[in-house]
Amino acid sequence: MNVSRWECTTLPHPLQPDSNSCGVFAIKFVEKVLMGQQPVFPAGPKDVEMLRWQISVILLEASDDLTSICCICGHEEVDDSQDNKTIIWISCDVCAKWFHHACLGCPDTSSTFTCEAC
Repeated sequence: MNVSRWECTTLPHPLQPDSNSCGVFAIKFVEKVLMGQQPVFPAGPKDVEMLRWQISVILLEASDDLTSICCICGHEEVDDSQDNKTIIWISCDVCAKWFHHACLGCPDTSSTFTCEAC
């Protein structure tokens, strides 16, 4: 019986020092390979903490700015063109997310507002 065998080779790379850094290692490994480099990078506990921080910053910088989006309807503006009304926004006093006043059912704006998520 002829059985074909897959030969698996591994590039030299640092070993994961704990049980919760696999995501950091996978991202750095792929990054290095895609850049045509050997997947070698610092892998001590402090190094992993710094890599995690750097990955977070890169992801946040590449993300869309959602600060002008209503957290209920997902739009920047509501269609008030027929009413010629100004769009009123309200911010949660706990998490600072913004909402269209109308999307919240027009709550009282004279007191503090806390969204349902908080």
